Amino acid sequence: AGLQDASGAAGRDVGQQFQLRARYWLVPKTVRAEFGGAILFKGDVFEQAVQPVSQDDTRYVYADITWSF
Repeated sequence: AGLQDASGAAGRDVGQQFQLRARYWLVPKTVRAEFGGAILFKGDVFEQAVQPVSQDDTRYVYADITWSF
């Protein structure tokens, strides 16, 4: 995570991450759509580290179209 706490007071819990992905063939064996996302529930290291870090959980969403030829 790139965070440091020399005293160790922040602990070792960086957090938990949950990911989800769904795929669907739009054209069988040729064009596939993929949608997904992830959320990082920040742990003690983020909350107690010396460096200023946003307290909000991190969210990520994506979409992808793959064309196989």
